[in-house]
Amino acid sequence: MRWLVGWSSTTARSSAVGSAGATGDDGRTVHPVGSQLLWGDPDPLWAVGDWRADEVRTVTADEQTRIAVLGTCGASDEELRVGLLAARGGALRHLTAWSGSYTAVVQVGRRIMIAGDLAGARPVFYTPWADGTAYGTAALPLADLIEAHLDIGHLAALLAAPDVPEALHDSTPYQGVRRVPPGHALILRAGAREIAGYEP
Repeated sequence: MRWLVGWSSTTARSSAVGSAGATGDDGRTVHPVGSQLLWGDPDPLWAVGDWRADEVRTVTADEQTRIAVLGTCGASDEELRVGLLAARGGALRHLTAWSGSYTAVVQVGRRIMIAGDLAGARPVFYTPWADGTAYGTAALPLADLIEAHLDIGHLAALLAAPDVPEALHDSTPYQGVRRVPPGHALILRAGAREIAGYEP
């Protein structure tokens, strides 16, 4: 299983260069096992699992403006840079215009934007955690993070109407873990979250 995971907290904390993680109740730093750090605190992002080198790409405009693209993306680095600058101005649709199957994450200062694809084939999930929001492309690791119980309502809707996505809305099989609807982006500003639609 491969996924990306990151979080945004309500407060920026000073830490060593290249470090990342959140401090749990026991004072230990939490970070994904078997992960590759793409960028560090205060809003870290990791690629977890067996990604090929060409499937994890990052482009930086400056220290606080960068994009990570995970998956197979046909865009050149220059096209990613143009998309990054467009997304910095709020034009999120550019993040899904390239050929391939990928997830794009943009950081502009303390604002993080994760664009879900138009079809929902590469979903994005999120949950409140550690005075902020954790997000990822897999629901199970987020459920493990918050020790979520099964969402019986979601499972009942899935059994009753398996071909009707509207019945599931933004729920997942885990309580407290939500899915970003297709054609929408998760926007985090210092831990606070917003779901915004974008035009294709």
